[in-house]
Amino acid sequence: MKSKNDVSTMEPENVLVFGSMPKTQMIQSSHLVCTNFSRLTNASVFYSSSPLTLMLPLLLLQLSLGSAAILVTFYLLRHFGLPLMLAQVLGGVLLGPSLLCRIPGLLNMIFPIRSFLLMDVVSTMGFMFYFFLVGVQTDIWLLKKITKKSFAIGFFSVAVPMILTLGMSLLWMQFNVNPNEKKKVDRLPEIAKAESLVSFQIVSYYLSELRVINSEIGRVALCSSMVSTLCSTCVVTSNILWNQSKDDLSRFFQSICYGIIFAALVCCILGPLLLWEMKHTLGGQPLKQGPPLGSALVEKLDVITNWVLMPLFFVKFGLAVDIFALSLKTYFKVQFFALLGAFGKFLGASLCALSCQMPQRDAIVLGFFMTFQGVIELDLFRLMKRKQIIGDEAFSAMCLTALIGSGVVALVVPCFYDPSKRYEGYYGRTLAYSRHNSELRVLVCIHEEQNVPSAINVLATLKPTKQSPIAVYMLHMVELMGSATPLLMRQKRPKKLSTRTRGSAPIIDAFKIFEENHEGLVSVSPFISVSPPQTIDEDVFQIALEKGTSLVIIPFYKKFHVGGAVYLSKRSLKIANQNVLDQAPCSVAILVDRGTLKTLHAIWAGWSSSEVAVIFLGGADDQEALALAAKMTGCQNINLTLIRIIYDGDFPDKYMEGIRNDNESLGQFQTNISGSTCAKYWEEVAKDGAGTASVLRTLENQYDIIVVGRRHYDTFPLLSGLTESNENKELGVIGDMLASSDFLGNTTILVVQQHTDNSQRE
Repeated sequence: MKSKNDVSTMEPENVLVFGSMPKTQMIQSSHLVCTNFSRLTNASVFYSSSPLTLMLPLLLLQLSLGSAAILVTFYLLRHFGLPLMLAQVLGGVLLGPSLLCRIPGLLNMIFPIRSFLLMDVVSTMGFMFYFFLVGVQTDIWLLKKITKKSFAIGFFSVAVPMILTLGMSLLWMQFNVNPNEKKKVDRLPEIAKAESLVSFQIVSYYLSELRVINSEIGRVALCSSMVSTLCSTCVVTSNILWNQSKDDLSRFFQSICYGIIFAALVCCILGPLLLWEMKHTLGGQPLKQGPPLGSALVEKLDVITNWVLMPLFFVKFGLAVDIFALSLKTYFKVQFFALLGAFGKFLGASLCALSCQMPQRDAIVLGFFMTFQGVIELDLFRLMKRKQIIGDEAFSAMCLTALIGSGVVALVVPCFYDPSKRYEGYYGRTLAYSRHNSELRVLVCIHEEQNVPSAINVLATLKPTKQSPIAVYMLHMVELMGSATPLLMRQKRPKKLSTRTRGSAPIIDAFKIFEENHEGLVSVSPFISVSPPQTIDEDVFQIALEKGTSLVIIPFYKKFHVGGAVYLSKRSLKIANQNVLDQAPCSVAILVDRGTLKTLHAIWAGWSSSEVAVIFLGGADDQEALALAAKMTGCQNINLTLIRIIYDGDFPDKYMEGIRNDNESLGQFQTNISGSTCAKYWEEVAKDGAGTASVLRTLENQYDIIVVGRRHYDTFPLLSGLTESNENKELGVIGDMLASSDFLGNTTILVVQQHTDNSQRE
């Protein structure tokens, strides 16, 4: 039971606001707001009792409506490339008096005054969990990566808008002559400060949603926003402490000293103690490789926080925003300061970036990144409203401005910076066009330890020599969960090898042992990428470009039994597979694992005798598979068989140029293997897809590795009737048939795609 006059001191503070909404029934003469918790559930609806009169059914209905509104809004907005956070905010606003709750009687039925207290408890709990996860995912080691450039960009991204908005607010107050608006005008400096702040977590969220967080500009934006957040925190904290000290300078500095002492205790005592405990719990794994505690917490709390509790927070937020009660004068006044603050952030970040020799287009995009606003800013506006710093109209105007501004920027940024076009125009990074007797540079991507044996066995077949050594760049791809900051680092081999080490250490050890077994012929450079599945491919592209690799080997996201049935599928990695195929700046080979190989000891003792087959139908990808097979010839431990399937009929004229290239590649290959006892070539004839399938079935349990091309000629007669059953488009028709077959045992499948100009790809 709470006095109505004191209701602004507790949540929900908007009881008075809700009472003034249209169609809301509230006893105006009452001085009490009562809530009954004695009955949470009802016996049955069959006793003519409405379940909405009780607390629990009403809360479940509110939760369901909130989640449904967000899902529908997100479904509509995702076609425009807008992030989920905007859909969450907009869904809450549309569910409130701005749209749905303007229906007569609906507001009192679904959101009655008596439900506010329980709704507030659940939404506040959700927001507490949200902030907790924000803190868990914040990588404090990012502070070490702050350079002079990122520090300057971050500082001026807050300083410039602060100067502009505060200066304009003081001028506005100076020339205000209407005494009735003096109180509102006096609050303009607070609005100016709020519109000048930058949140690291919000910038990081939007960078991830726009798939630029792993790029160079994304890393600069992360470091810069961290600096901006520290500056913003200092401004907000100083402002709060000054207001609480009631203009007493001694109390103000006393509060600051207490805060510094508390921060020092946490950083110098509690932090190292927690890190020490976690390090010993995890068997000595370095925590800088990825926060394991954070990953566990995010995995447990992410769904319940973002999809169960937080929707009610957005609903409660939306109920306090009524666009129909907003006057145009107030809206345009707040909009002016919001635009001025956004312009100041853009100006401070972009001009500083230009002065640091950043390209003009990147500087403009960086300026846009620093203007994003989200949940943290909305909660700051709510706090200002609760403390009566701003009124209801100003609160609604600030929220709508943040929503519209972030949406517009999210639409504008892809026009200036499209990550999918960064690798267009690269051509020639292939095995077929690489120089003979030159170093072969291969980027090998590893998702988990089970990928290591097959990957190393494939590398061992490439016959490293002194004239043609192999440079292996191993990238361990770790899915980002416990941190908001992606990591890409070059990892050195641990001093002591231990079977108890977790994470990347065993993978690095295996590749280093492979390097030692081919001393002087193979060099291994391990990398670790901790990123979201949507953007982890950016690290693949960066390493491939910097190191000049000719081939990227990446594991398939599905794992097959020996009989061909799928027993494990990681949908999150399917995105990475497809992005690498679409945008990689070199050729790509997808490694399909069909069980444990018979030659696992090749990792430690060298390659034993193995059977390798290459299937050739025709096309650029088959030519690239042939070039890969050429790297395997000449090794006495490898028996290589090239099987060409020839069409029994006349080819249309459109295939003639491609067939000439096929014949040239085959002629060169036959010349290279002439006189070799470990390589052979034969031809099979087929009329259609059924004949091709019959040829493939003759390979039953004969080979350890089969290499095929991914794509072939359009409407190719040899594939007629087979394309309709192609479930795994990433593997192509032949690769999919072999991967899902029940006659190949534990054969490893390597599906090769030759790099072409990305702008010409489908």
